[in-house]
Parts: sequence; C-alpha cells; structure tokens
Amino acid sequence: CGDMPLASSLNYASDHPVANELITKLSPNGTVCISALTTTHVIVDAVGHVPADSAYEPADPTRLVDTRVPWVASDAEFTATGPVAGGTMIEVPIAGRGTIPIGAQAAVLNVTVAGATAPGFLTVFPCGDMPLASSLNYASDHPVANELITKLSPNGTVCIYALTTTHVIVDVVGSM
Repeated sequence: CGDMPLASSLNYASDHPVANELITKLSPNGTVCISALTTTHVIVDAVGHVPADSAYEPADPTRLVDTRVPWVASDAEFTATGPVAGGTMIEVPIAGRGTIPIGAQAAVLNVTVAGATAPGFLTVFPCGDMPLASSLNYASDHPVANELITKLSPNGTVCIYALTTTHVIVDVVGSM
C-alpha cells in the first residue's frame, strides 16, 4: 500500500475472467492494496507465504520493459522499440535494476503480453539454450499476465522468446 507503482499484476477484459498467482510484498500492517482501472469484481485467495528466513527479497513492483511505446527505462538498461517479432527473443537486464541487487540469482517477474497478432506463447529463461516450455500462453484478442520465478543468466539477464508478434511488458517484484 502507499504510492501505487507503474506496474500491473493482472490484465482483464469485461467479458473474460482471468486469474494470476502473485508473490507480493506486504505492508507494515500485513495487508496488500488492490487497485483496478475499471469497475470489476475481485477474488483474492491466499495460498501460502514466504518465511522470514527465506532468500526471497520482495521489491516494490518496478516496470523494466514496455514495448508498447518507445521509451528508455529510467536506468537506461533497456530501450523499447516496438513489439517483439514472432520467432525472436529479447534479452532483458534484471540484476542491478530497480531494487534488484547485482548478485541476484533469480527474479520474480510479472510478464504481460498485449496486442498479439496471433495466438502464441512466451518463454522466459536465463538465456542460453531455450527450454521446451512456455511461461505464458496468449490469444490475439486479450492481454494476459503471468507471474513467474526465473533463474537469471550469469550476466543477470533473462531472455524472452515470443512465438508470434506481440508487445511485452515486464515488471519485477522480487529476487533471490
């Protein structure tokens, strides 16, 4: 709670219910605040917690990538130039950006697709060999978000592969 970050946790349409599992930082009173752009019903289920002695470090959500508009991230680590072309990938610096420490080994990311030209999937991985797995599946008519935990490359980056052309938004919410 407090200042609302420039980051999304879930994207929805009026005729399409969606869900997303999140790991979120709690306020000092142990609460979370939920803000919706438009009027909607919200269901919140708590499914677990991170123990205090965990290596997980929650962070205030920080937008690292938004390919929908030409922009340069405030830390000048990533320049967005438009949608990610189908069959290609982008490499995104994570460690050392926002409140994520240089030595982070993994990150908790909320990854969103919007404006996809056709159904497809994203695969988020620590660069190198791409695994045969999807991190987020999407249709061409609905933005979709998914929170995930991913290992970082030795350089502190992740690669994001898009099967079909789509805009990609990446918010970081924690690290290990």
